[in-house]
Amino acid sequence: MSWAMVVQGMQRDVFDQDCALYSPPLAAAVEHDAVTDHIGELAETVRAAGGTVVHALFVIEPSALGMPSDVPVFARFVESGALRRGSAGVEPVEGLWADGDVRVEKMRVNPFHGSTLDPLLRAAGVRDLVVCGTQTNMGIEAAARHAADCGYRVHVPADACAAASAPAHTGPLTHTLPNLGRVCRTADIVAAVGVDTL
Repeated sequence: MSWAMVVQGMQRDVFDQDCALYSPPLAAAVEHDAVTDHIGELAETVRAAGGTVVHALFVIEPSALGMPSDVPVFARFVESGALRRGSAGVEPVEGLWADGDVRVEKMRVNPFHGSTLDPLLRAAGVRDLVVCGTQTNMGIEAAARHAADCGYRVHVPADACAAASAPAHTGPLTHTLPNLGRVCRTADIVAAVGVDTL
């Protein structure tokens, strides 16, 4: 089976209103566009076809060892106290995890950087890679860039991604991601996976 998907940024701390990482605009965008539902539909489709569903989970050590303090995004993560190893906040949001899914831990925006993601995908014989979750202008774009460099066929379902502002979402979908792969809709991928498994 050549299909896999990588889900990013869909972790409990990101959507917990009591967490310092919580972003009302991001949460509103995810809800407005039914992003979680679309990711769930994609995951069910990929699983049913024998593909691989990977949750790329940002995990910070309790001591914040390895987090570059001079990089604003990482400094915010550390200061928030969120996404700490062993906490419930690291886990995927409710309803997205299923038995047989794969966890990959990351410490950078790019889920391939310093992680086991690429060897896992290659061992599974993956050719087509769906990149989804949050945020479109950060983790999604970084993953798509790296995946394209590695030779994967990249698919970005616009309705299964979100960012904290409209420009941060539509900008990459319009200007960057079409150069790295196919920008599409959840329904397009569901149809394509079905054809590949006939």
